[in-house]
Amino acid sequence: MISPKVLVILSAPVDSISAVHTILRAQAEALRPAMLHFALPASLYGRLFDLPEDVPLLFYEDGRLDSLLAELTDETHFLLLAGEYAFANRWDASLLRIHATLGQRTLLTGCMTPCADPSLPSADSADAPTVRLPKLSSHLGALRQSLSSLTERRPSIPVQQPPPSFSSPAFVPSQPHLPALKEGVGEDAVAIGRGLALVCAQAPVSTLLIDPALLFGAVDFLLDGDLTLDTLSLSAYVLDYAIFALHKALLWPLSELPRRRLVRPAPEALPGTTLARFEQLLGFRYGQRRGIGKAAMGLFGHDDTYEQRMPVALHVNHKLRTARMLWQETHMPLFVSAMIDLHASPISPVAQVLRFGFLRRIESLPLTLFTGGSQERTLRASFPNTQGYPANALLPRTLMEAGLSEEEHFRRSLPLLMMRAAKKQIEFTHAAWVDADILPHPICPEAVPHFEPLMDERIHLATVGGVPDPSFILIPVKYLPQIAKETLSITQLDAELKRGFSEELLWERLFMKKPEWFAIHRMPRKKLLFLSLFDRELLSHSLAAQLSDLPKPYYATAEDAAPRKRSRIRPKEIDL
Repeated sequence: MISPKVLVILSAPVDSISAVHTILRAQAEALRPAMLHFALPASLYGRLFDLPEDVPLLFYEDGRLDSLLAELTDETHFLLLAGEYAFANRWDASLLRIHATLGQRTLLTGCMTPCADPSLPSADSADAPTVRLPKLSSHLGALRQSLSSLTERRPSIPVQQPPPSFSSPAFVPSQPHLPALKEGVGEDAVAIGRGLALVCAQAPVSTLLIDPALLFGAVDFLLDGDLTLDTLSLSAYVLDYAIFALHKALLWPLSELPRRRLVRPAPEALPGTTLARFEQLLGFRYGQRRGIGKAAMGLFGHDDTYEQRMPVALHVNHKLRTARMLWQETHMPLFVSAMIDLHASPISPVAQVLRFGFLRRIESLPLTLFTGGSQERTLRASFPNTQGYPANALLPRTLMEAGLSEEEHFRRSLPLLMMRAAKKQIEFTHAAWVDADILPHPICPEAVPHFEPLMDERIHLATVGGVPDPSFILIPVKYLPQIAKETLSITQLDAELKRGFSEELLWERLFMKKPEWFAIHRMPRKKLLFLSLFDRELLSHSLAAQLSDLPKPYYATAEDAAPRKRSRIRPKEIDL
């Protein structure tokens, strides 16, 4: 049998130094370095210093991969890379084995994160916040923003301790992601970025989208397909190639790459019916400004997740954790969530349902969902423990006449929903509110979170820069009637005084009334307290890094409610 030979094609952005480093790393980590050939842009010819003379090199016209076809000899496979890359040990053998398992007419792609500081998520990451801050182009603009932040009422929970320092490791392993469609970059193009993080994935995940920064397959694809980088996904679809996203980081870029694109082909290049069918499968249409629902996560088809396999050591650990709860006759908290139509929600209903699917698949969570609106029928059909959104269990709607928005009314009614759910299941000693979209990626269904440290006599609440984060709150059931009563009282007073109605302000005022009830968890960003209860191996590398070296929770005392002297603009409360 002929030994497979791999042609490694380096494309922009690549210079002579990064090309040499990539070639040397590829050979050093390969099982069979002699079977590697390399192709580079012609602009690098004669500029590759410190490279052994026996390295097989080919050169192609810049921006034209089709000029390589005449130079091919006995290569059987190709690997297309954009920019400078690093490689795992025996990466070539692993790629060849995966490709042979999936079949000859298969392409392997992947959207890998660089090994970088997780405190600054990239703009195209599925974990990154969707809010974009305005750019200030002058000192005057910065001054105006500072003044407005001081005069605006911002909630802050005072904790008399030194500020926490969240240290992140210098090296974070690369994380494989599904390639996904992001916002549009014009009428005829859409951006390609990172979708769902593939954590504990059992096998490569089927997809319809190729990330031009990483593509592996048989050389036959180069001979038969259109090698325009911006239309590789369409070329694979027309030629009936199966595309899979790598579930392991066998190779990864060393820096953030320029945004890749999927461009609409010229009208004469493809029949209109073929393009329409391709758009239908992707779940998006050219001319729209952003991907729709699942396409923005990199999910195409009927599946809303991917197959996962829990590490063996963790599997045993979680079985023991479950057995210990049965032996001690203890329960997890009763989880309560809700999903209704809110016009002000920054996340689309389709994306919310997808993320709630990640949450409900965790088998160990006793979860109750309140729902109403356009997604109610879908949720009731897919999740049996779904209840209607009860108007009689909420704060009076007459409060909305005083200025509460629909979303503020909903968020301030959460303690009443928790109390309603707890009354129906009296065996639970603790109840926890959890946002329906709190999980950014799937977690192994058999996972058992470690809740014992939070199952005490305190209300556990996270803060970010001193501001409460109500995305996950764990409350002893015995406190719920008093919390619900105080919520109504505080909201009525807020309405009379015409002061802020945000949920963060509510929890700050509850804290000031009963600080001895609270345990405060200081977090580097929102929606991390719930994730901190899972084993780090079940989370993406960036999330696990952000959860390292967290400070211990602060157990407040009655002295924390002592009145503080405040100036008119209250600058000391600005804790962000």
